[in-house]
Amino acid sequence: MVAPWNTEAIDSQFKVVTPENIAFNYQVAGPFRRLLAFLLDLAIRGAVILAFFVALSIAGIGSAFANAGLEDLMFALMTLAAFFFNWFYMAAFEYWWNGTTPGKWLLNLRVTTDEGEPINLFQSAVRNLFRYVDMWPMVPLPFAVMREEMTPEPILVTFLFALIVPIFNQRFQRIGDLVAGTMVVIEDRSWLMKIAKIEDDRARLLADYIPPNFVAPRSMVKAVATYVERRRYFTTARRREIARHLAEPLLDKFGLPADTSYDLLLCALYYRTFLSKHSADGTKDDSLLLDAASPSAGPYQAAADSPITAQSK
Repeated sequence: MVAPWNTEAIDSQFKVVTPENIAFNYQVAGPFRRLLAFLLDLAIRGAVILAFFVALSIAGIGSAFANAGLEDLMFALMTLAAFFFNWFYMAAFEYWWNGTTPGKWLLNLRVTTDEGEPINLFQSAVRNLFRYVDMWPMVPLPFAVMREEMTPEPILVTFLFALIVPIFNQRFQRIGDLVAGTMVVIEDRSWLMKIAKIEDDRARLLADYIPPNFVAPRSMVKAVATYVERRRYFTTARRREIARHLAEPLLDKFGLPADTSYDLLLCALYYRTFLSKHSADGTKDDSLLLDAASPSAGPYQAAADSPITAQSK
């Protein structure tokens, strides 16, 4: 009998396939790592709120409310201010910081959609609004003297929903994530880099010859991205030597001619993976390039006057 909860590792891999049939493996963050990030953000919010109240006290605003007999109004305003600050802090940071907060950033965590895309303002607001549901159920204060002096009503949050609900779904989503369609992933920053420009039009042409159902493994995507980012520092011979190990099996897999430039093939794979039909250098329609190509030579053939030649690959 299969257990109803997720029996995989707490920080597990989750594959997302884009509409272009490119697969990316995301490492889903477990509840304990997320809890630590939440506590870091909670400490930051607590420090800000404390500093705000100290400033009010120094300014004498609290005394003014007390002297006017408006203690209840002041308490209500402070409660509302604390609520909106707590909610706005998380929602605003996750939207403007592309799915992260100071606490999440320190632990390499990021909020994405179920498809691995950046979240929008609505998703950020909804997932944080439901954070208060995650605090349930509430229980009374533990000691009778505390209940007598303060209140017998249940006011102590337990966060049981936040701890239990993620166990029963594969992506460790809490209630807010399930409603908003989001998940929290562990971000690998060791190979993050800017998107490189592909200035050779032939790479865009060759990208059309890569089978549309080809799914690049994460390790291959990482290797290709690293190569394209650093290839400008290599000589033509060095590019051929480095690119050959990855390009030769791909030539056989894609059924491309053996004299196809290794360097050009990796640039084409990079273009297909990261730039699609709208490249960083402004090319929006590859059909224009196909029409301009010479009919006597395939787009994957390297030109003699290019630094990426068929002979040097």
